[in-house]
Amino acid sequence: MEKLGYTNHTDRVAFKVDDIIRLLIERPTNAWLKGDIQDWLKVRNIDYEDNDTKTELLERM
Repeated sequence: MEKLGYTNHTDRVAFKVDDIIRLLIERPTNAWLKGDIQDWLKVRNIDYEDNDTKTELLERM
């Protein structure tokens, strides 16, 4: 573990459970960050353009 620069397992946690539940269950709203909406679409294999606005991303659902 020391080679990677980690001192314990908790340093490696990438997502909190709440974040995972949000991506899997909730539907995005305009209150979400653009990156979170893109992640939600990506998990569902929904195509989008990187330069889409939040409104355009939400229309793709």
